[in-house]
Amino acid sequence: MQVMEMSTENNGKAADTLLGERVRELGDAVSRNRRMFYKRAFRYLGNAPDAEDAVQDALLSAYRNLAQFRGQAQMSSWLTAIVINAARMELATSSCCPWNPLVGRTTVRRRGPPVIGTIA
Repeated sequence: MQVMEMSTENNGKAADTLLGERVRELGDAVSRNRRMFYKRAFRYLGNAPDAEDAVQDALLSAYRNLAQFRGQAQMSSWLTAIVINAARMELATSSCCPWNPLVGRTTVRRRGPPVIGTIA
């Protein structure tokens, strides 16, 4: 009985250590790639405030789900996928033509990433 309690205690400490390492890895990946995350979100959303919101939502989601990170890919790749999904969710939940109080009219938002090499 005492051996089993020690084993459970050691497993808890190992899990805490692993999670602590992942938190540090997350912080390092964010500090190295934050600008790239913003650029990815901006390409989908087309404006700075929405891109910043999407990145913030993505990083919060990543932190909350850090225990689910399996380590099969780089942390930055995992975060990039979360940022892209957050930008897509922002597009899906926002209206097509939001009212712009600075312009006084609705503005048409471009959907999706830019198309390179379009014909005019």
